[in-house]
Amino acid sequence: MEEKTRGVGFARVLAFLGIFCLSLLLAPTGRAQAASTKTRAIKAYKTFLKKEQKAQGSGASAKAFSLAYVDDNSVPELYYDGTLYTYRGGKVVTLLEPVGSEMISGYYKKKGIVTVTYAHTQHAYTIYYKIKGKKATEVLRYQWDISSESNWTPVETYLYKSNTVTETVFNARLKKLVGSKKIKYFKDSVHTNTASNRKKYLK
Repeated sequence: MEEKTRGVGFARVLAFLGIFCLSLLLAPTGRAQAASTKTRAIKAYKTFLKKEQKAQGSGASAKAFSLAYVDDNSVPELYYDGTLYTYRGGKVVTLLEPVGSEMISGYYKKKGIVTVTYAHTQHAYTIYYKIKGKKATEVLRYQWDISSESNWTPVETYLYKSNTVTETVFNARLKKLVGSKKIKYFKDSVHTNTASNRKKYLK
């Protein structure tokens, strides 16, 4: 009986060692695949920006780009001329594009949250979008209004999934989404779309 128990125990150890060794073999493969996807994405972004520079001609100097690690993987997104792009299926595709006078203002690194801002003298708002795959969904919105109806006193509105909530609830929801991460503003990291900048910053 004792020998049989030992045999079962030894078999379990061998099985565990086999699984452990297999995991060690597969881990580098996963990292290599991610690195390979990033390399292809960077190459695609360079080609995309080169075509944009050629199409814009002299106006290309006013267009700027930046890499941003928006979602939780090792492949960056591309911010260019106010629009956010991503690499999917071997192509550069639009991920989030502002409407009218809106501006994609910032993001929380690897948390999948991007902010879009609009500002006017009497009306302003910031929308927090959750990025998942190729889809951007509004989850939070902060709105600021001032008018004669409020005796020119600013009125702040907080919304979570289109429902009005308190500032406390709003902040709690935001913290749940981004944790302790601080927002990164695109204006602080953009570069003009030139060949030298593409070579220097797209890597």
